[in-house]
Amino acid sequence: MPALKYSYDYNQQVLKPAKQTPVQEQTPLKVNVIKDDSKSKIAKLNKILGASLGIAVIFSMLSYSVVVAQEYKISALHSNIMELNYENIELENKLEQIKSYYSVNQKVAQTKALDKAQSVLEVSQKGSDVEFSPSKQKLKVKSVLGY
Repeated sequence: MPALKYSYDYNQQVLKPAKQTPVQEQTPLKVNVIKDDSKSKIAKLNKILGASLGIAVIFSMLSYSVVVAQEYKISALHSNIMELNYENIELENKLEQIKSYYSVNQKVAQTKALDKAQSVLEVSQKGSDVEFSPSKQKLKVKSVLGY
């Protein structure tokens, strides 16, 4: 145990033990000292990495906006294509109808069922009274069960 040191207080004229600091060994401290050059190199590396990260984020945002714009264009083209397809279907139906009409017209022309009149007959107006004579036969209807 180390010897105690005393100090004399002249105001109170009392002998007091002196304030002692904890005992420290005289072993050299092992401290990793970073030089100023290495700090500046690390700071430069951090700045470079931060800038490259910022550039990468900005580039990814720009590429995403380009992709969204392309997707919008593709969606517009898809809707135009669908409209054209529906219009094409309608036109194909009309074409089939015209083809069937043309084929019926050709068959009628071949059979000569509907020939045009070669001359027009003119008939004078006889009178405005139309005579109607009902038939004298009575219609007989057979009854059917359930009705």
